[in-house]
Amino acid sequence: MKQVFFILLALLTVIGALAENAFVPGTVWTSYVQGVDYPMPPGKFETAILESAEDGAEYMKMSVFEDDETRNESRVYYIRQEGEKIYFSFPTEIPEWKLLYDFNLTEGEEGADIFSPWEVETKPYLVTYDICVGTRVNEKGLTEMTMHEYGKLSDEEGNTTWFDTGTWLKGIGSTFGVMRPNFAGVLGVGYQLVEVRNGDKVFYSNPSAVKELSYTDIGLSISNGKLIYTDVSEPTRIIISSADGGVLKQTFIVGSGSIELAPGLNIVRAGKTVLKGFGQ
Repeated sequence: MKQVFFILLALLTVIGALAENAFVPGTVWTSYVQGVDYPMPPGKFETAILESAEDGAEYMKMSVFEDDETRNESRVYYIRQEGEKIYFSFPTEIPEWKLLYDFNLTEGEEGADIFSPWEVETKPYLVTYDICVGTRVNEKGLTEMTMHEYGKLSDEEGNTTWFDTGTWLKGIGSTFGVMRPNFAGVLGVGYQLVEVRNGDKVFYSNPSAVKELSYTDIGLSISNGKLIYTDVSEPTRIIISSADGGVLKQTFIVGSGSIELAPGLNIVRAGKTVLKGFGQ
């Protein structure tokens, strides 16, 4: 009887740990990268795709690329999960694991050294000391972890040289983007997590992070989950793709009308025009 009890307890623990776990093959994180200089430059999307690694490795592979890069230009990282801790490594023959997230941190307890793959002062990592100072379940049922971050750069005495604060979504990642667990922003650039999706399952969606754009030269806009075209004078070929580059629809438009977009981020291309927005 005791053995059955402990087996059930172990199963319940695993189920609880995986209740909000986006770190599985097939998950796509989409972030919006916006310059904050003046005049404000156009924003662009960054896509991170998690896949199984080759040769049956016990870790996964994360490919990260922006929408002006091809998939072949991705920055690649290895990802490993141990319970509620997420580790990453650069793709080396012998992985060198660094802690990316510790979703097990609780309010009032000790923090942890958190790494991200930003090159800082010729070092391949940015490392900060992060402490959880509060949690709450938001209106979408996600657990938000408020993190205080203490960092240091060129300080020979090892003193803290900056303090920042931000939010992790438990089991999903930072609201800055999955590979940005630290909140020290790159000067002149802002990051926002827009969507986390695995197939039809949406872990997180924040389309308001992206301003809807329109291109009046060929009368295209995106509104309320639809591609709207107005007074297109001649047949124009459009290609609608998902965040990971998969083609969702190809067609020709002319005159005025609308096309329902698939749920999630849609990238619409018409000649040299690129329009991005969300289906519902």
